[in-house]
Amino acid sequence: VETKANEKLADVYQHLLQAGVNRNESKCEARLNETLATLQCIFPGNTKPINNKFCSFARGACLAVDAIQYEYVGEHAMLHVCGNALVCDTMDVARYVCWE
Repeated sequence: VETKANEKLADVYQHLLQAGVNRNESKCEARLNETLATLQCIFPGNTKPINNKFCSFARGACLAVDAIQYEYVGEHAMLHVCGNALVCDTMDVARYVCWE
């Protein structure tokens, strides 16, 4: 009887492996949901809009969010972090942006 039960269990386990079911899947999914909830608290979806005047403020200066390459999924986080920060090509451009 035990051998038949073990054979049946091994058969079920093989079917689960072939189907791609992971016995830790529910734990991983719960951890993922918890992480996403934490990130949504830290980086809320309602970020401040970028001020359009900074997009073409000075030649040689661009928005920091435009200068950084990132995945689309991290867009809200990048907008939150960078805000309206500018990146300048030279110190002369930076002085112009700051003082004129």
